[in-house]
Amino acid sequence: YAIINYRKEWGSVCSVNELLLIDGFSEEAIGKFKHLLDFSIYEKPRRYKFSDFFKYADFDFLLRLSANNAKLEEYATDDLAKKYLGDRHKLLFKFKYNLDEKLSMGLVLEKDVGEQLFMSIDDGFRIEHLSGYILWNSKLVSVLVGDYYAQFGQGLSMWNSLFFDGGIEAASMLRTQKSIKPKTGGDEVNYLRGLAVNLKLENLDVVMYVSSRAKDATLNYDETFDSWSFSGFSSSGYHRTFNELGKINAVGERFFGANAKLSLHKSILSANFNYVKYSVPYKPKQNFENICKYSGMDNISYSLSYLSVFDVSYMYGELSLNRDLNPALLMGWYVHANSFFNIDFLFRFIHDNYHAASFLNSYNSDNETSVSVRVALFPSKALSVNASVEVMKNNWVTSNKPTVFPASSCKLRVKYVFSSSFFGYVDYSFEDKLSKLNVESLKLPKYALNNRHKYRLHLEYSPLDFLTLRSRLDYLFTDDESGCLVYHDVAFRFDKLFTVITRLTCFDTDSYSSRLYSYENDVLYNFSSPAYYGQGCSVFFLVNCKINRHLSVWAKLWFVKTFDRITDKLNATVQLRLSL
Repeated sequence: YAIINYRKEWGSVCSVNELLLIDGFSEEAIGKFKHLLDFSIYEKPRRYKFSDFFKYADFDFLLRLSANNAKLEEYATDDLAKKYLGDRHKLLFKFKYNLDEKLSMGLVLEKDVGEQLFMSIDDGFRIEHLSGYILWNSKLVSVLVGDYYAQFGQGLSMWNSLFFDGGIEAASMLRTQKSIKPKTGGDEVNYLRGLAVNLKLENLDVVMYVSSRAKDATLNYDETFDSWSFSGFSSSGYHRTFNELGKINAVGERFFGANAKLSLHKSILSANFNYVKYSVPYKPKQNFENICKYSGMDNISYSLSYLSVFDVSYMYGELSLNRDLNPALLMGWYVHANSFFNIDFLFRFIHDNYHAASFLNSYNSDNETSVSVRVALFPSKALSVNASVEVMKNNWVTSNKPTVFPASSCKLRVKYVFSSSFFGYVDYSFEDKLSKLNVESLKLPKYALNNRHKYRLHLEYSPLDFLTLRSRLDYLFTDDESGCLVYHDVAFRFDKLFTVITRLTCFDTDSYSSRLYSYENDVLYNFSSPAYYGQGCSVFFLVNCKINRHLSVWAKLWFVKTFDRITDKLNATVQLRLSL
């Protein structure tokens, strides 16, 4: 009866140690029969009724509205081809539905500044951007219908969502593949639309996915051959003017892919195949920045990737081949020697004519060979040192033939924790950046490597539990220009119910070429990292209030004042989130 009464009040017993809380059980008594106990929870398959889809489900609604006064001239211009057709408001609506982690659905409605939410075009009525998905999960199979991302291997063959590589940390280069991932944001460019199926066997996962959608692109007409081709996709996702509307759904894309992932004791092996076909041939312009020679309506890529974990290290890599068997290779090795020293090696080779089946991954036009090393040192509990060095060579067309440009970059960070409430770090980075020289006497542009140095001092102090002070100084200089940025943050956080963050930023750079980026806190699910150049200052206020466990509100006001030009900007954002 003691066990029955305990389960009625507290639920199922989850471990042997929990038995000690029940009257009548002692360590000696439990030790005699604990090898016969099974604490795994058996869940009887539930047969859902129609009402259960509402009773046991979680609902999440998010509405974001922002407006700014930027680019007023785009609304007042007399050039109809360049005039913004919509208003100055940016709108995002997101809906998520989840039932016991088995059934989930999502819907996204979005429009940018200058766009029309509803418009009438030649082929009928159009909503600016509408995206959605339905995902069913079970122990043996997952089925997704709608918009999604595909992430496999290390990104050489297929990886069409964001990945921020190149960090200074020793373990920042490894990509953890997530197979099929539903599209839940406002991205209008890098996603697939169709059907994806994931079969989950004991040690083997098999994923098959198909996609069919039209993409924005610039079409070119060849009078000699009386044919159309496209030279590249539109990466902005904007449909604000008649010129941008002319690129809507210009190229049809048909995509098929398959992936098999084998999980062994301490290793993962993955094989990927991708085939893509476009409605018109892809023929890149042979300009000075593009030496890709691929031209056609379809393409194929194959890849093999691996991840092996050892006692103090792991190795990872991928080999990919395109239709013409041009290779791309990536190999990495991370070593956690001890608690004081970590190191990561990475080698990457991209053939000049390599082009993956998907134009969405980040390795389609690198045309490079690079070697990088990242080291992390921890001399003491308070002091840490991170350093990275990368050497590469890129092929760039500077005249009638490609020219090999060696390039290098290095980063160094020294961080010291003075106390539990105060720390700071110093950053230094150097890179050779290829730049174009404007020489009027030359018909062809002249290129040169430009040395770029950047210093950063960051301090963060929390004198009280609810107060955080943060200051940063960035200084950058090249062979020709320099720039400086300073900001100070004050953040108040009260028991996760109410948060206020404000920042004052001052900047002074010679031109846009010496611009400085600064990450800024923003509303939930939004990313903000504006580029500051010229002379001026900016300020923002961000407020987050959790009214109750169902409703949260965000509000942000951002203002930039420039002194060297008349481009003052004011942006206001309000966001509501309702969770049921």
